[in-house]
Amino acid sequence: MRISADFSKCVRSYWRGSRCDKCVTACPAGALYIADGRVEAEPALCAGCGQCAAACPAGVFKLEGLGPRLSCREGAPCINALKLTDYVDLVEKYGEVEVDARCDECSLRGRGLEVLDEAVKLGLKVKAVRGRGGDVGRRMLLRAGMRQALRGEPPLQVARGSRGGCSTTSRSTWSGAPRGPWGLV
Repeated sequence: MRISADFSKCVRSYWRGSRCDKCVTACPAGALYIADGRVEAEPALCAGCGQCAAACPAGVFKLEGLGPRLSCREGAPCINALKLTDYVDLVEKYGEVEVDARCDECSLRGRGLEVLDEAVKLGLKVKAVRGRGGDVGRRMLLRAGMRQALRGEPPLQVARGSRGGCSTTSRSTWSGAPRGPWGLV
């Protein structure tokens, strides 16, 4: 699973007055931040949770490589990142989808369970595993992202758009970059 990002779609890349920071605020790993009025990315920090894809109203982030079994405990994105159209596409591709929805105690819990319930009510072949699974949250997702990055394949893949604007940078080139909401950036 990976997340591709096309920052040419970002509102900040073509409207410098934009104050949108939804993806930056949603990212629990601090892989996204704002510098010089643009969204910047540090792919090596990405945990692969997909919270940025769920938060972005412009469609900058796209989840790729999803399989018939979705579990954040096994490297898939958090179910909060999935939209109803994602479930429809997966059921069309695989026939049936199994979703680990043991989110009761998770700190990242959001609208994911509502969207999952909506998919089930529509009659999609989605099997949900429910119950208490503990807090997967940031710590487990960060570990999964680090394992993927150590293998040389960070979950976040950034494509540079034709409009310029947003980009990726190396942490070694930072000079006073703004801090993220968790103080990680």
